[in-house]
Amino acid sequence: MKRLSPMTSIDELLKYDRTYPDFAPVIICNASRWQRLRRAVLALFGLLTVFAVTVSGACSQSFIDELLALEGTPYTALTCSALINRAHGHRECLAAEMWDGCQGDLAVFEEVSSWRSLHALLPGDVLVVGRVHVAAYLGDGQFIDSVPERGVARFSSVNLNDPWYSGRVRVLRWSNR
Repeated sequence: MKRLSPMTSIDELLKYDRTYPDFAPVIICNASRWQRLRRAVLALFGLLTVFAVTVSGACSQSFIDELLALEGTPYTALTCSALINRAHGHRECLAAEMWDGCQGDLAVFEEVSSWRSLHALLPGDVLVVGRVHVAAYLGDGQFIDSVPERGVARFSSVNLNDPWYSGRVRVLRWSNR
């Protein structure tokens, strides 16, 4: 069985599609040469698109690490917005300013009617609730924020009757991830 290198041309791949069943899932045998080429190019484009979205959406691990390092700090020393700013190394920007994007440093990803409607979150996303409270998504269903009752702490569920978590929620992403 002839092994093909990563530098194998599309013409060679198309020539071997019937001979080597390994290529059958990638290149359909019953299609014309141009249809097979088109499918191969579209499949490659799809993979590149997924990679680009994943890379651009991923927040720097250092932001997450900084958030976790601040866990346990009392609220009197670090409010919710100060937590996000310090972990990201950002100038002071209050919750109401974050809601509006911190003068372009945060971009709105989505706005939902309540915490319950959140979806498609990425680690490092910043959540602003009703212009008064800020939290960050850590990944795996975990969030972190700072409230007077417990200071900086992780959590995975919220009481929707708690004023800190009731109201419209904006999901924001740092422009300079």
